Amino acid sequence: MTTGHPVLLPGSMGTHSYIATGLERAKETFCSVNHGAGRVLSRAAARKSITGTEFEEQMAGIHYNVSNYKRIVDEAPQAYKDIHLVVNTLAGIGIINLVANVRPMAVIKGEG
Repeated sequence: MTTGHPVLLPGSMGTHSYIATGLERAKETFCSVNHGAGRVLSRAAARKSITGTEFEEQMAGIHYNVSNYKRIVDEAPQAYKDIHLVVNTLAGIGIINLVANVRPMAVIKGEG
């Protein structure tokens, strides 16, 4: 196994994502990292508890392609763990090297 290959660690549709490279300790995880922040709310709980105002505040400045927030609220930033904490933990224990963090500009969500 070699390390140093780029890996994408996505946040939610309204939060930053990260580009990182694997370090030697990544071999302890079979060169595997999480594929995102992980949920704190189920899809159903997100639909029930996140208001339109809360959603709009979290998505400020990010364009999305649906006319009604209820169609994508189950993917709202509030439904996910803080990606910064997740990646800083991985970096802190020497599994990844953070290269860049990128912010979303737009979200395209399919339906059906």
